Amino acid sequence: MAERRFEIGLLAGGKSSRFGSDKALAEIGGRTMLETLYDRFSVAGKVSVSVNHIDRYRGLSIPVSAFVPDVQPDIGPMEGLRRLLYQASTDYIFVTATDTPNVTPDVMRYLSGYLGSDVAGVVFRNGETIHPLTGFYHRDLAPLMDRAIAEGHYGVTRFICRQPVKQVAIEDTRFGAAALYNVNHRRDWRLLTGRRHVLCISGIKNSGKTTLIERLIPALKPFFPTIGVIKHDGHDFVMDYPGTDTSRYVAAGARQVGIFSAHRAAFLEMRPGRTEMDLLGMMPDCDLILLEGFKHHPYPKIEIVREGIGVTPVTDARHRLAIVTDIADFESAGPVLPLDDVERLAAFVYAQRTALIIEGQ
Repeated sequence: MAERRFEIGLLAGGKSSRFGSDKALAEIGGRTMLETLYDRFSVAGKVSVSVNHIDRYRGLSIPVSAFVPDVQPDIGPMEGLRRLLYQASTDYIFVTATDTPNVTPDVMRYLSGYLGSDVAGVVFRNGETIHPLTGFYHRDLAPLMDRAIAEGHYGVTRFICRQPVKQVAIEDTRFGAAALYNVNHRRDWRLLTGRRHVLCISGIKNSGKTTLIERLIPALKPFFPTIGVIKHDGHDFVMDYPGTDTSRYVAAGARQVGIFSAHRAAFLEMRPGRTEMDLLGMMPDCDLILLEGFKHHPYPKIEIVREGIGVTPVTDARHRLAIVTDIADFESAGPVLPLDDVERLAAFVYAQRTALIIEGQ
């Protein structure tokens, strides 16, 4: 018996506000999540992609004809579902969001076994949580979505709970909840890929590392929206003021002290042996982490060489991406950039972003 064929719809039109940038363009294994899912499902049927704006995806290896733009943007995935259903040529379409990169055609085929004349769709449930953005929908639901949207009801879960849409417990399947792993935040992506962008700003003492990092952060933010910084202190440091409540806790013998407000939080640990590796693991949301110092560590680095401070590089050239300097006509086997042009340096760092990736942090 021939396998039943369905059209597939990928939902890529979300705001990605918690992620900080378009999740569909986040890379896994050198390919964006959108391209990965498109390629994966193309062998199973015709694939269409719901998007807010086509322009941001034109550079991908997906034909422009596959994109289905929203007509009513900014009302959430209901609009994407509605548009996909209206352009479908099969009674049912299988949809999944591009931020669930573990979904496969096997998942689709499994769910298709629950389709029948008495159901308008099939979705997964994990415990009490319904996952409406991975499942089958009948195209006859499109006019009902029109009505819900006209009445100001944009929630997909609310909508399907009022329709004959079957819910299948994912925990009872061979796939398990991992099939619906959702990349909502940067830390979710880090856990999935095991990748971090790390760059050292190195140089001898008084070369201006802190000042360069301070000036470089604003220039880097268009490329890496969320930036972290780790500094190594070769002696010891004080992050608290004598007489504060937290300093009194430490003086009394507390090993760990935390403090938070509505806008910030801090954590102080009185424990020897910590390294930058531990702190890297505490920054899962950062697109880029800058390390100040670490001139003898094998991280990718930019070295500062300044007139009157030290004219000979001290870092290993194998790990050095470039030298930034205020010395005219400075000679080096690698790239040399002006110390005072942080915009140019930021663009250079972004161009070298693949060299900044370290695994498993």
